[in-house]
Amino acid sequence: MKSKLFIVGSGAGRGLITLRGIEALNSSDVVLYDALVSQDIVQLINKDKIFVGKKGFSSHSIVQDEINEYLRVFLSQGKTVARLKGGDPAIFGRLSDEIDLARNMGVEIEIIPGVTTASYFSAILSQSLTSRYVSSGVVFITGHSNKKDLRNLHNWRALVELKYTIVVYMAAKTICTICELLTDNGLDPETPIAAGESLGGLDERVSIFSVKDILKNDKEFSSPVIFIIGDVIKIIGDKR
Repeated sequence: MKSKLFIVGSGAGRGLITLRGIEALNSSDVVLYDALVSQDIVQLINKDKIFVGKKGFSSHSIVQDEINEYLRVFLSQGKTVARLKGGDPAIFGRLSDEIDLARNMGVEIEIIPGVTTASYFSAILSQSLTSRYVSSGVVFITGHSNKKDLRNLHNWRALVELKYTIVVYMAAKTICTICELLTDNGLDPETPIAAGESLGGLDERVSIFSVKDILKNDKEFSSPVIFIIGDVIKIIGDKR
């Protein structure tokens, strides 16, 4: 029996998985799913399913080597495996290890995109991430560095000079520092910033501030959280 690996994006919220994603889950023998997969999707899975989620960078409930071992065992048995991830698997989804493992085993791979959190958040805000009036582009960055060296994680001056909308993933503990780095490199402190906490969950929360507010109050956010920084958020504020 020939094995296959599906890597499926579950989308950023309830009901946002694609039809192809559902087909992949239904045709798999076993599903390994992450912590950010919504429970309504988990409940749709009528195959063997194993939770392999991580509970934040400081408290992993399972490490990548263990996930790889699950994959190796099931794929070597000729099974079709679905690796179910939150949002879109190709955007900060840690695909490389799992893809390399499957390729080295000669296993067929199919990646099925999902709705990334940035797209879901902009839909909640009823606003485009780009605007011909204020921002002709958007960049996605991570707010987490394994080396804990945020200053050298990105070219902060280049990010400011682009004048694009900046979307920051995984920055619950670092957004204040990120705002400092951006303003140190020329970002107007009055630039608006939207925070989306637990998006797609029953307790999702949306807040809109200025970068100056973040710096002044050193606000705390609960993970998972995503931030959108830029004047597209000012347009939202003007409409409200």
